[in-house]
Amino acid sequence: MKVIFLDIDGVLVTRNFLFRELEHGRTGGDTSGFHLFDPICVDALRKVIDATGAEIVLSSTWKMFGMPIIAKLWSDRKMPGKVFEFTPSKATRGTEIDEWLRTSKSRGIDVDSFVIIDDEVFDLMTTHSERVVKTTFDNGLMDKLADDAIRILNTKIEDKD
Repeated sequence: MKVIFLDIDGVLVTRNFLFRELEHGRTGGDTSGFHLFDPICVDALRKVIDATGAEIVLSSTWKMFGMPIIAKLWSDRKMPGKVFEFTPSKATRGTEIDEWLRTSKSRGIDVDSFVIIDDEVFDLMTTHSERVVKTTFDNGLMDKLADDAIRILNTKIEDKD
């Protein structure tokens, strides 16, 4: 299985898109109060998923809303792919991803490859630097970064058993 560890703020929610929404008199949020996703970033995520068939593990703080709300949000917004799990809540994003990967086989999940798409990567660069696609809060996941994510996902991880 190919896995995308996906952050939301700074990946799908961007400053530039929110400012454009405000400039046009819109709030940048939906009726539930959630920020809207930048359509350019959603298209880039769709490109990654279409090219790789990867599944999404949400590593974002948005996981605090729970799977029913995230699943509904994904469905209502016609988002690409499916969020099938969340990383556990730990001290740092890197620790969360490490724990999820460490326990994946015992839960019947065989990870062939993964990519981490995030705008805050300071704690990820020591252990997973070759698997990180760093976005910015201004622009989020852009097309060139989607190409990087595809390349990473198409590179198998070495078995560390």
